[in-house]
Parts: sequence; C-alpha cells; structure tokens
Amino acid sequence: MSCARIGHIRLGKQSHLVSFGSHHVILNPCESIPPVHTLQRVSGILITSIESFTHLIEYLPHLPDEACVVTTQPVYDLGMFYLRQRDAWSGTHTTHKVQHLLRVAGARLHTAPRASTIQLKCLAFREKFFLNQHDICVQPLPSGHTLGSPNFLISLASFDVSIAYISSSSAIQNRYTAQLDYEAFSHCNVVLVDSVNTSPMLSSPGPASQTPSNTLLTSTNSHAQMYDLFTKTMGMALSNGGSVFIPVHATGIIYDLLDLVRVYLISLNMQSNVNIYFISPMADASLKYANVSAEYLTESKQNKALYTNEQPFDHEMLIQSNQLMVFDEADSNFANVFHAKRALPSIIFAGDPSLTHGDAKSIVRILERDPKNLILMVEPDVDPVTAAAPYKKLNPKLNVKHTPIDLRLNPESVATLLRIMKPENVICCSDVIPFIQQYNLIQSKTTGGSPTYNLFSSPAHADSSKSLLDCTINIVLKRKFVRAQIEHNLTRTIHSRAIGEQRVARVVGQLKRTDGQHVLSRANKRRRLMNNVSDDEDHDDNSFLLVGTANIKQLLEQLYRNGVNDVQVFTGEAHGLPFGHYKIVLSELDASIQFSAEGTTIESRSEEVRCKLRKLISGSYFRL
Repeated sequence: MSCARIGHIRLGKQSHLVSFGSHHVILNPCESIPPVHTLQRVSGILITSIESFTHLIEYLPHLPDEACVVTTQPVYDLGMFYLRQRDAWSGTHTTHKVQHLLRVAGARLHTAPRASTIQLKCLAFREKFFLNQHDICVQPLPSGHTLGSPNFLISLASFDVSIAYISSSSAIQNRYTAQLDYEAFSHCNVVLVDSVNTSPMLSSPGPASQTPSNTLLTSTNSHAQMYDLFTKTMGMALSNGGSVFIPVHATGIIYDLLDLVRVYLISLNMQSNVNIYFISPMADASLKYANVSAEYLTESKQNKALYTNEQPFDHEMLIQSNQLMVFDEADSNFANVFHAKRALPSIIFAGDPSLTHGDAKSIVRILERDPKNLILMVEPDVDPVTAAAPYKKLNPKLNVKHTPIDLRLNPESVATLLRIMKPENVICCSDVIPFIQQYNLIQSKTTGGSPTYNLFSSPAHADSSKSLLDCTINIVLKRKFVRAQIEHNLTRTIHSRAIGEQRVARVVGQLKRTDGQHVLSRANKRRRLMNNVSDDEDHDDNSFLLVGTANIKQLLEQLYRNGVNDVQVFTGEAHGLPFGHYKIVLSELDASIQFSAEGTTIESRSEEVRCKLRKLISGSYFRL
C-alpha cells in the first residue's frame, strides 16, 4: 500500500491518495489535484467534511465512469447548501456543475444517465459499500466532530487488510453529534490520522500516569477552557452595552455556539435582554436540516426526537419566541430590525470566518462605528490580524479578539486512541509525532510495555515542484491467497502463450464471494465492453497487458539511443525505496519512472512525454 498526500486545504485538513496495487482511493479532495492520468485510475473518492466536498468540482471531470464518490447524506446535503451560499455571494454556478456531474446511486432517472456522470453514494453510519464491484469495501463511522461527518474503515478481502481513516474527529462528550466510534478500528493494519488540533492550549501531553491506558481522553478541561474564555469575552462586551459579531460558517460549530450562548444568557438571566441574529443564505435550511437528522445525533437527542413531540435542537423554540432572528442576508430588512432593536445589545452570527466574503463586510461596517462593539473570531485556523487588517486601516480602533474553539482530537487524545486500537502501522502529520512519542515513553515507564506499531510521518506537501512519487509512503501489506474456482463458461475464453519456460494467459472475469467461497465467472456484457473484450474472446488485438520483468540495462540503452543522456538510477533503502524497487530520474525530460513488483509508474507533467516513455518501456515486456 502506498499513501501520498496530494496537497492541503483550509482548516488543516489534508487530501491523500491511497493505492492498493492498481486500485486508487482519494481521501478528501482539496485545492490541489493529482495528475490527470492518476485520476483516471481512481476507484473512489471518500469525503468526510463539507470543506472537502466543495473541492469535488475540480476532480469530477477527470474521473473514470466507474468511479464512485462516497460520503454521508448530511455531508452531501450541507455541502450543497454551502455551495449555494457561495454561489449567492460570488455569482458563480458551482452547484449546478456539481449536480450535472454527479448521479445518485440507485436513483430512478427519467432519462438515461449521461456518460460523463459519476456515481454518488450516500451511506448511513456503519453501512458497508463495495466500490464499483471492486474488492475495496468502505464503511463510514461517526467521527463526533460535526453533523454527519464520518471516519472511514477501508477493507480489502484479497489483501486481508483493513485501513482506518480518522479525520477531524472529536471525543468530547455531551455535544450534539453521534459519539466518536473507534472500536471498529481495533487491530487495523494501517491507521491514517488527519486534521488534529495542535493549538498550544491543547497540545501539552501532561502527566500520562494520571490517565488510565484504556480510557480515551476527551479533552474536557481543554474544551471547557475554550468555552469559558469565549463566554467571558462575549459577556464583557454585552455587559458594556456593546454588540458581538461572531463570524462562522452556517453549519458545524454554529450548533454548539447557539446552544452555548442560550445556556450562558439563561445563567445570567439575560435571555430577554439580548437579540440573537443568524444571517446566511442557508441559515434557515441549516437549522431545519439539523432538526430532521436525528440518526446522526447523540442518543439523547435521538430519543428526544423519537419519543417526544419536541425537536432535537431548541432552534425553532428560540425563533418562535423571537430570541433568534434568521435572515438570508444583511440587507435593508436586517438593517431595519437591527436599528429598531439597537437599544439592546446583540449577538450576530454570519459568514464567512475570514471576513472576506458574504455578509461579514456589511456587518463589520455597521458595528465598527461604536468602540463598545466586538468582533469575536472563533475559527482556530483564521489569523485575526490578517482578517481584520483591511478594516483596521480605515478604523484603527476596531475591537477584534480571537478566542479559538477547536474541538478536534488533540495529540494526547490521538496517542491514547492509538494505544486502545493497537494498529500495526500509523501515519500522521509530523507536528503530532513528537507528542505521541513522548506520551508513549511516559506510558511505558508508568504502566510497562510500549506500543508496537510503526509510526510514519505524513508525506510532505506535494507542491508544484515535486512529483507525486516524491511524497509517497510505501507500506508492505501481506496478501492472503485463497483458492478460487473457475466456471466452465470462462475456461473456453482462456488462450495461453509461451513466455520463457512458462505459459501465461490473460483472464478477464468477475469474482464472486458467497459463504467464503470464491468463484471466477465470465464478466457480464457491460463489464466486457468496459474492458474492450469481445463476445468471442476475452481480449482483442487492440487491448493487451504487459507481462514480464523490466530489464533496467536494456531500458537504459533504449533511452540513450533515443537521445536521453541525463539519466540517474536509484535503488535500495539508501534512496528511500523498498527492496526490489527501482527509480529512474530523467532530468532533461522532467520525468521519472518507478519499477516495482506491482507495476510500473511514469510521472511527468507532459502527457506527450509520458506516452513516449510508456511506448519505450513496452518494448521491455511481453504483450499478452
């Protein structure tokens, strides 16, 4: 298995390309995309967050028709809400483009599906799904971070391996989301940990001896400190008669903050003395959607929705009592209401967190006139100095404060989680590794015994100056071989040929597993057409496979004969390559070729160069 980071996106999340032989799976799309020829071999894209869903538009045009996008229903629905909000702000039509390129799996269409559409599969938590009849099974599990956000368990029967993808997770109790489920990740072959909270407030491992090794840390004290700092800062501004603007997205942390503000105002008996506004094109849809998504909430909220006439959240009650007022935009309607109620302090939620888009500009212009008003920023990865700089130039006295609220797992929680899960290999970002190593060292001295997993640093950012292979982690996974039967209708299509002292045949079939038995039968007509297979034979003259072992010496001679002289050959662990792997770097062509037992990979920015090298390499193999 190899894992390559494609790039990074906002909020610290990363996108990874995970490969199992010829199968490729992308975890969370981002702003940077891999080479087109890599995307054309992708079996599926797994999405765990709304932010990643918004980058899907860059990937869809390059995916093969049999690829599948997998996520949960809330991530898809709220992602589409977010795209509509962004379209309303910028005048673009991204939402329409995404809808045009996606088709919902299992949906009944009035017309035949377009050839360019990619299948979308929205799964419930713990529902299993096989990527387009491949051997890759994916299963979303609750991450505990935001509404419907999943982690993924990826398993392959042919490799007999399981891989856990943990992204933007939270173990904090008493929130609205379904609790983090990590039990299914026990004894995984590989755990890929992504998007961890590394803020100074939460990153100190502390005395591990006080924490039982079988108990998952929940960062309760840390998140209570964040909430306390937030409410105190907000309360000071309100008590001085000022209003507070909190720039946030219209989903996610907003549900926590609305509940936190409501409880705080009730504790001070101020609920009738403060106006609360929520402004966004998707504000009303977001609040209503949260109340009809009980299966993705905590057990207590599910019971509240199922066994009582009450809604899981108190949003609707606040709206009906006029304590919470919802507006699509900061237009004249909002301005009229705001000025009519200006005798009382206000709390305003609107986007976006960077103060560069949406209604944030209008609201800052309204509030900046009074020095008692406060802009209270809570997004952990938004720099308040940079965000407020354009407004500070016009009004140096603008009151801006930053009380970051980051509910993701901290490094100590990750270390504890790994100790419970007992994986074989762990991949995580380099910022987290020192904390995990320190925690494991303290635990080994205190409780005896230390974790036995291999710890890998997540690949460096693949910028434009590097190829995808330069930031790849290769992990050797043991294959599990099982006996399979070949049905008689497939045997007549097998035509072997002599290659050296052996006879080799190409077989195209469909592998079925029933009650532990594996049967290889002739592929159905649709899959034969996809693989260029005729009805009479399982391959034709225009479709072939390359078989054999690469002759490096012969290949170098061919390169020299074709005028390629600046050639470097690397092999062995000294160059970061596993045993049996070769890498040929062609500097003058800005390309590289990597050979391994599983296949040959050509990396080049030029499609013309890649095709020429492919044709050149083909001469070193037998065609089958």
